[in-house]
Amino acid sequence: MLAVIKRSTWPSDMDVARKGRFVRQIPRFGTPVLCNPATKFITPLFRSICLILRMLMSLWLPDVSAKISVEYSKANEISGPEKASILGNYSHYSEASDISSNKQPLERMQNFLTLVHDVCFQILGSAGPCLGNEFYCQSEVLECLISSLFPLLHSIPDYRLRPLIRIFAKGYVLFCPPELYEVTVVPLLTNLCPYMLKRLSQKWAVMDQSAETKSDVCANEDADNQEILEEQLHRMLTREYIDLLVCVMQGKKGTAVADGRDVMEEDFAAAPQNQFLGELGHLILRNRVSLFYQ
Repeated sequence: MLAVIKRSTWPSDMDVARKGRFVRQIPRFGTPVLCNPATKFITPLFRSICLILRMLMSLWLPDVSAKISVEYSKANEISGPEKASILGNYSHYSEASDISSNKQPLERMQNFLTLVHDVCFQILGSAGPCLGNEFYCQSEVLECLISSLFPLLHSIPDYRLRPLIRIFAKGYVLFCPPELYEVTVVPLLTNLCPYMLKRLSQKWAVMDQSAETKSDVCANEDADNQEILEEQLHRMLTREYIDLLVCVMQGKKGTAVADGRDVMEEDFAAAPQNQFLGELGHLILRNRVSLFYQ
């Protein structure tokens, strides 16, 4: 499905596109729209993608995880290679990860769940730039996403939340036609942003408190490593979310920075007001759309 979305496209020559009936006149757009021939075949499958993601997220619910076999109770945890990559120690796992026969059943299941989760978001994230305006006209896709996934965001860890922000949400915002901002991007942001602010703020408060008491507590090495991993993941999630907000307000991809928390507190306060606002940013400010409180 992902391969079809990425490889199927309309002709680059406008005359050829017209002769091949790749050009349609959609009332809400002032100019003719180029149509991807795969759209009508792919669109009905987006609901199944949302249901797969909902199933994967529901595995984190306490009543569901309690029913998982003991042998696979850690299948949802972050895999060794992924953990090493985040901590900058990927070379330790690179040789072993290339030999699938060396992997234990638990590790294979971890890799499988991670792959399915990431590919589902890659499909949703590629739909906007590859399928074009017709994808954004399918309001049921966004409705299914909001109703199926967003109620379960609180149950998943940072490393499972990152693909939603980095792969899906950013691309969805960047490639949405301006004519559909109010009916597509704004509903997404009003549901996502208040939750993200609450989640990130609470975690930063916990991390600040932990840093203050760390010198008084003698933790073991495993606990220290886990704390470093969680802190690094949270910094990465914060940085990617800030980058999404920059895309929202400026209409172009923002520049990633080393510490997302510093951006929130300093860079936005020092940035020139309204100088670089894009069309979506002006729309949000003009209509007083709240990205922080429901």
